[in-house]
Parts: sequence; structure tokens; C-alpha cells
Amino acid sequence: MKKKDVLDFFGKGIKAAEYFGISPVAITNWGDIIPEKRARQLSMNFPGYFKFDPEMYQRNSRVYHHEC
Repeated sequence: MKKKDVLDFFGKGIKAAEYFGISPVAITNWGDIIPEKRARQLSMNFPGYFKFDPEMYQRNSRVYHHEC
């Protein structure tokens, strides 16, 4: 799930941080793709808006392993 989509939904990073119960700095530190745990949480709580794509996280996992 893309960070841009989450920020568009909440309007601001601070609102997303409040929803997740984390600091706004944590949101800022996310890459272009949000953490898998947060993506699953959003897809369960807002199924009409967010869809969890497990393949997105499998692809990124393979990329990270190859770069190490």
C-alpha cells in the first residue's frame, strides 16, 4: 500500500499518526510503501477504500534481500 494513498485519505500525516497511535515522525520515516502491519490494519478497517496487496510486500522483501 502506498504512503501517498494513506496521506490522501487522512489529509495529513498527523491525522494518520493519530489513527495508528504513533508519532508523526514515524509516518515521515515510512518509505513509499507503508509497513505491512499498517496496510493490513487499513484494509480491515476501511475495506471499501484500501485493499491489501500481499504481493507488493513479497516483491519488496526480495528487493531488500538482494541489496543486503
